[in-house]
Order: sequence, then C-alpha cells, then structure tokens
Amino acid sequence: MSDTIRVFYGAPRGYVVYVVPHQMFDDVSQSSLTQYAMTGPDRAFFLLSDNVIKVDEYPRLSKRIGATYSISVQITSIVNAETDLVAMLDLLIIVSEKNRHAPQFTSGTTKVEVFRYSAAGRRIGQIKARDADVEPYNKQLTYSLDKPYLMPVSVDANTGVITAKDSLREAASMFQVEVIAADAGSPQMSASVNLTLLVRDISGEKVLD
Repeated sequence: MSDTIRVFYGAPRGYVVYVVPHQMFDDVSQSSLTQYAMTGPDRAFFLLSDNVIKVDEYPRLSKRIGATYSISVQITSIVNAETDLVAMLDLLIIVSEKNRHAPQFTSGTTKVEVFRYSAAGRRIGQIKARDADVEPYNKQLTYSLDKPYLMPVSVDANTGVITAKDSLREAASMFQVEVIAADAGSPQMSASVNLTLLVRDISGEKVLD
C-alpha cells in the first residue's frame, strides 16, 4: 500500500505528519502485539511512535517546497512468539506551502424538507464550501458526515451531494446531520455545518440547492 501526503515547509520538530489508519490492521487479533517499524532513505527526519509519524529534524524540516521525503512503515503482529507481516505502507511526503485558510460554508445551519417515502439513492441536496487558499492542494475539499453509520443519508466526498442512503420510512420527523469539509493542506483544516432534515409525510419537498 502507498500514499502521498503533504507537510508544510518548515514544520517544527514534533509536528504530526501522518497517522497510520487502523483499517490497515483491523484483522489483527486482539490478543496479538502490534509493532511498527520505519524504514526508507529519509527515516532519520521522522519519529514513529506507535502508529503516529512526527517530524524529528531539529528545529524544523529543512527541505524546500517541492522536495520530497520517502519512508516506509512495516506493521507486524506477534502471537505466541511468531511474527507475521500485516502490512507495508510506503509514504511519499511532499513539502508544500503552509495551509492558511480553513474551508467555509455559505451558511452555518441549513434546513431541507424531504418526502418520507423517497426512494433510496434520491438526491436530497448539496452542501458547498469554499477555501480561500491559492494553492490547489490547500483548497481541495473532501466532504464527510459525523457518525455516518447512524445516518440514513450519505454525502459524496467530492461534490457534497446528499442522498438518501436508505428509505426514510422509519426516520424521525426531524433529525440533524453534521457535514464536514476538510481540505488537503498541511496543517489540514476543516469546518462543519449542521443540516436539519424535516421528514414530511406529504410530497412537496424543498430540495436544498
């Protein structure tokens, strides 16, 4: 597995660059011991503590904007004195302009009416945010929901389009969804907006633009 991430120019020692996602080792037995090891030509510039990678160059990273660092993280599990390789993660770290602006939604709270018997997959509306940064990577936005597993709706990560994930037949007459917009900059910044869904039994819904 490989990933490309960014770190801003001059990031200080101790700055968290990356957290190895738990999805990479969900299959590891709870009775096993998970270990992490960092390799690669630029490992001397970083510190690996459990699954967290931090800047370790003092007093700050010195490579210029556009330069890259290359490291790898090896994840192993130990059960009954036997070591098994769980995953190998190769990271390309690009030095970038510092992210300075958080995304902004056009409204802090939004309401939309939706028909209770709408089919699953029906578009409910679209949430939009903007980012004032100049660099394309610092203003690239990804949308998500807080506690998505509890919500009968989903959001498209790239467009912010909200759709009915399941039938709303059993949904409460009103519920709130927190939509999050996060940029791809370093340090990463985010904003959230509360979307109130009013579930109506009679058609004539007002769809959010």
